[in-house]
Amino acid sequence: MRDHRLVWYASRPDVEFWENYFPEQLDLSYYTQHRRNSAIIRVLNFILPYLNPEGRYLDAGCGLGLWVFLLRERGYDVRGIEASARLVQRVKERMPDLPIAHGDALSIEVEQPLDGYLSFGVMEHNERGPEPFLHQAYKILKNQGIIILSVPYFGWIRRGKAYFGGYPRKVPDGLTFYQYGFSLKELKKILWNC
Repeated sequence: MRDHRLVWYASRPDVEFWENYFPEQLDLSYYTQHRRNSAIIRVLNFILPYLNPEGRYLDAGCGLGLWVFLLRERGYDVRGIEASARLVQRVKERMPDLPIAHGDALSIEVEQPLDGYLSFGVMEHNERGPEPFLHQAYKILKNQGIIILSVPYFGWIRRGKAYFGGYPRKVPDGLTFYQYGFSLKELKKILWNC
């Protein structure tokens, strides 16, 4: 634990890590198979009421652009940026019309403010915390724009495990910071203070 956050240690989550993380066999079936994934459908059903069908959205740290694909399929104007130029190239080779581009989620430029900023499983991987991402998000959003994000949850089960010593107290040999887990209280505080 660090600053009341759960910390995971593994390989450094840098650009090279993510280039090797995503599947090599990338084609249309990668995207279409998720149409039937119950967890993905639950997330979509949860977030869709918060999105304006006329709005413009950015998925920051989009990886292979799955959320961009699924939301565009439903008629939403969503674009993605991804830190790995190699991943973007792989996607563009197989899905040339999917609007994702190489870009840094900590340095985003837009012509007009956006209606929403989406980020699924990205902010927790910055050892400085999610604040730099959120500051950037607020810069590119319209007044009353929406942020939809996901991070690992440091809920009561994980807090109990931490309390009873179920997690290492020091950094395991050969590993480095990988990600944080946040309690709902801490995440709300971070969102309000950015």
